[in-house]
Amino acid sequence: MKYVTKKYIMELGGFGEYHLFAPGPIRIPDVIKRTFLVDPPYFTSEGFSDLIREIQPKLQAVFNTRNLVLIGTGSGTLGMEMAVSNFFSEGDNVIVVDSGKYGTNWALMCESYGLKVNWVSVKPGEPVSIADIDDKFTNDTIGIFVTHVETTTGVLHPIKEISDKYKKKCLILVDAVSSLLTEPLCADDYDVVISASQKAISIPPGLFFMSVSHDASTHYAAESSLPKFYFDVTNELLRLEKGITTFTPASNLYLALNVALDEILKYGVENIIRGTGHIAAETRKHLSRDFDLFSNEPCNAVTACICTNSNLLIKRLYDEGIVVGSGVRELNDKIFRVMHFGWDLSEKELNSVIKSILILHDPYP
Repeated sequence: MKYVTKKYIMELGGFGEYHLFAPGPIRIPDVIKRTFLVDPPYFTSEGFSDLIREIQPKLQAVFNTRNLVLIGTGSGTLGMEMAVSNFFSEGDNVIVVDSGKYGTNWALMCESYGLKVNWVSVKPGEPVSIADIDDKFTNDTIGIFVTHVETTTGVLHPIKEISDKYKKKCLILVDAVSSLLTEPLCADDYDVVISASQKAISIPPGLFFMSVSHDASTHYAAESSLPKFYFDVTNELLRLEKGITTFTPASNLYLALNVALDEILKYGVENIIRGTGHIAAETRKHLSRDFDLFSNEPCNAVTACICTNSNLLIKRLYDEGIVVGSGVRELNDKIFRVMHFGWDLSEKELNSVIKSILILHDPYP
């Protein structure tokens, strides 16, 4: 077989040699890269407080919430852990939807803090159903943890249906790391919504975001007895209102975030989501010619395809300057994943990557 060459890839897409289409961190737009060429305001200065105040309404618009959106220095996984430690107490009865790596992680976090976890384990690639949760819900259930988009499988879970049924009975906590700006999302429909900087917001890793409802920030946070020091929601909300942070923030990332939010709002949140959905549909249409889709309820953020010996295909692509996601844990060497989100995503470049996948797929030795 004559392998596709880097020269051919460049002719297809007209881009450089490095095509990053794994599902995060994603390629950084040039306008964001330029923010790292300047020094940010010192984090205890009034200038930095002004930056925080400028960011907040933009972040609220992206999250579609009237509540303040907390910013933490750390990964989305840290934000998920802080959602456990800030609103619960040891022995609390919770439900965690587990359909892949990130759902599993959230359940393990809860158990590590001494919560009683009722696992709702769903076959990878399948969405959770209300009936699945009904089976585990009891009168003493304090919270339901659900991943909106399970990035490792490309599945979309029905979080709005879950919230509509249970929000008045317990806390609804959502991992929106991969669904923010890729799926319709109104954070006010839930109690705690977590996201991160390195996905569709399109800046480097290092910031997590937490939208917190009034009920969660007052009643549940006040009653939580779990240990917390680095990120105490009650303390962080008070400081955010003053335009300050408790500890040293990733101040350069705040500058990058501010510029990214300007670009996002210029494009329009709904337009970005609609465009991502269109590109996702086109990606699935082309890849389904050679591959079966893994998810039965595919999301807009990533397409997961079934592929025997997928690691060989991933290596061939990597050797030609293309990075896509591998299968995680039990799905290793069984699927590959292609992301299609970000407000600066080049559809032309993505199309060249898809063509390269189809060319490099067969035959296997």
